[in-house]
Amino acid sequence: SQLCAQGLSPDIATYSAAISACDRAAHWRGALQLLRDVEADHLQPDLITYTAALSSFAGAREWARSLMLWHEISVQKCLETTHSSFNAIASAQAVPGQWHRVIGLLLQMFSKDLMPSTSMYNTLVAGFGEELCWERSLALLRPMRTHGPQPDSLFYGALIAQCERSWQWTQALQLAANA
Repeated sequence: SQLCAQGLSPDIATYSAAISACDRAAHWRGALQLLRDVEADHLQPDLITYTAALSSFAGAREWARSLMLWHEISVQKCLETTHSSFNAIASAQAVPGQWHRVIGLLLQMFSKDLMPSTSMYNTLVAGFGEELCWERSLALLRPMRTHGPQPDSLFYGALIAQCERSWQWTQALQLAANA
């Protein structure tokens, strides 16, 4: 890598921080290159490193690349996924036409006895909003109310907005009254 060529010996924490910086700068290509540099420098990427790279794909809507990396993390590397990694991949998949994948991720979380976070549900409802799938978003309320976490104001706001855009005024008013 360039750092090694300059006589520096970065560790995995340094690479993870650099990949996170690429994410914040909306530079997914740089994050991907740094991830490959980790391997070229014979370091073992950890889940923090991979999650940072997944997050960089989310902002760029690089859902296909995020799927390849998710496969690498969960199948090839056999790393134990966490709430953060699930949220990162869900955000990367949050593009029109890919919502079946996000639902699949939600089911994977349940199968691993991981309770989806409010952030995960907010990602889902935001994505369904892009496709005006207010019924799907409304269906998320049942597991949230039964198992948690409780919906927050972002969730309710996005769901109410979806109902309004879909001309579901009665539903929007009911949600507003119960939020």
